[in-house]
Amino acid sequence: MKQLDFIKRILNSLITLPEKNYVANLMILSKLTGETLLRTDGKISEYLFWDHWFASKGSQWHSDYVERLDNNSVCCCPHSTILDQLSNNFSLSEILILDVGAGPLTCINKNYKNIRLNITAVDVLADLYDEILKKNGINPPIRTQLCSGEKLNEMFSEKSFHWINGRNTLDHMEQPLKCIMSMLDLLKPEGIITLFHKEYEGKQENYSGYHQWDFFVNDGDFCISRRNNEDFTNVTRLIPPTHTIETKMSTIINGEIEVFIKRNAP
Repeated sequence: MKQLDFIKRILNSLITLPEKNYVANLMILSKLTGETLLRTDGKISEYLFWDHWFASKGSQWHSDYVERLDNNSVCCCPHSTILDQLSNNFSLSEILILDVGAGPLTCINKNYKNIRLNITAVDVLADLYDEILKKNGINPPIRTQLCSGEKLNEMFSEKSFHWINGRNTLDHMEQPLKCIMSMLDLLKPEGIITLFHKEYEGKQENYSGYHQWDFFVNDGDFCISRRNNEDFTNVTRLIPPTHTIETKMSTIINGEIEVFIKRNAP
């Protein structure tokens, strides 16, 4: 709570501060939180974005704002396609879903045919998002729980979920590969992991704040790297034989990579 109180005190004036004063506040906050300047800058950017998003009722994303807050919202493509596949694989009255890096409101709608969607949302900034929700008088349909993507297997048991989702989040993490490997452990047999991320987001954002990683497709393989191709990793080649992976560019959203990982039947 000490960190959150400090953030609230300084962030309201950050937009209008001269650059040198912004950097000074950034350094103070970095020291207080024990995080790097880049991660602290990313936290500030997240706070400012979501605080404005709620205050403006989604701004240009008003329909998204309405859907996320609607308990009666119905899943549509691409999520409905994933749920169709799961419902064909399982005879279920309930589908267990984990939304990783969900932000203050999960992007997964709450209803699908006659099957109950049991959605768990987690994010490393959940406490900060709670402050923003409280400030804007919002009671979320599903409250995001505090957990970093790298520590999923410390919070959840193996083979806990039918569907694990990550949208525009893993490339914000310090160790995205560790998060992916944790997801593999938490997936039930014949369950699905879906990852939706912008191609070369780090490069497009000039590697500022949380944008330290690039996700891209190389000869059909899902790959990640830092600036200048540092820490290059071909993720596809690291997926164990217990799972299968498919990577493609989206036909719906320009410049978005879609990754589907399935745990094979025993």
